[in-house]
Amino acid sequence: MESFVNREVIEVAISRCVKRIKALEVELSNLEVRQREVQRELDELNEKALELQKLEDQGRELDERICGLLNESDGEESDRAAPKANFERIVDFFLEKKNQAQTIAEIETGTGIPRSSVSAVLYRTHSDRFRRHEQPGKQANTWRLTGYQFDCDPFENPQPSGDEIPF
Repeated sequence: MESFVNREVIEVAISRCVKRIKALEVELSNLEVRQREVQRELDELNEKALELQKLEDQGRELDERICGLLNESDGEESDRAAPKANFERIVDFFLEKKNQAQTIAEIETGTGIPRSSVSAVLYRTHSDRFRRHEQPGKQANTWRLTGYQFDCDPFENPQPSGDEIPF
């Protein structure tokens, strides 16, 4: 009887081992499936990491190109002067003409500034910087800059001598 019990115990033990082996085989199969899934995900992540590296490289290249363009445009901007205001253009015109008296029509023609804008500068916005002169027998007045002395300037006041204090 002892051998029968031992045999029964051994069969039960073997049965349990077989069940455990089958359970382990199923678990191994599930782990292998999961391993393949994880490997696919890892491959996708590696591909995305490569794409990201390429994008970072392209971003650095773009940064360098933009900086280069900005440096070029900074140089170009320093070469180009900002457009002058009408007042500055009129002053430049008078300085080119050595402050000779000019009519509004002559100023318009010489500067390319519309007559109404020339009048606005002379009469309103900078009237203290220009002096109007009436021409006998003519309708058009002439204009000059005030405060600029030229050799042949009969309209400007003479320079004070060293003894006088200008007020």
